[in-house]
Amino acid sequence: MPAEKRRKQLEDSSSGTDGLKLSEEEQLLARRTTIFGVVVVVLAGVALWFVATTLSGAERVSLSADVRYTVKVLEVPQGRRREAAAMLDHPVLRSLAQEHEVHLRQLPGGGFALCAGAFHDESSEEARALLKRVREYERDGKPAFSEAVMLAYTPDASE
Repeated sequence: MPAEKRRKQLEDSSSGTDGLKLSEEEQLLARRTTIFGVVVVVLAGVALWFVATTLSGAERVSLSADVRYTVKVLEVPQGRRREAAAMLDHPVLRSLAQEHEVHLRQLPGGGFALCAGAFHDESSEEARALLKRVREYERDGKPAFSEAVMLAYTPDASE
């Protein structure tokens, strides 16, 4: 009998609840809640550290350091890639682009942009001249590409 009494006392004292006995499920829930709380505090600390170190320095950290710009001549719907690819060799686009490459860029909505040139600075004289040339091109007395704009993109590894 004394051994059974001693075992009961150990169980009661190991529950850590001032004599209140918790079920195994309640103990598991308490452990999980504690672990979750610790993880949240650690993540919050890392986030604060990241913000403090990023904003405190004289240099700003850019997540997209290698942004380039191109002249988006026109947009092509998603299912018309073949037609868009055929336009890459169109003599009018080649003459407007002059020494710049004419290429396709995938757009977030699934379509494609028929583009000309690749520039590190959208306000460079060369980029502005190309955009102006494209916008001013007329066909049958009407502007053909009046909605041409500069398009920012992040080059992939092959560019």
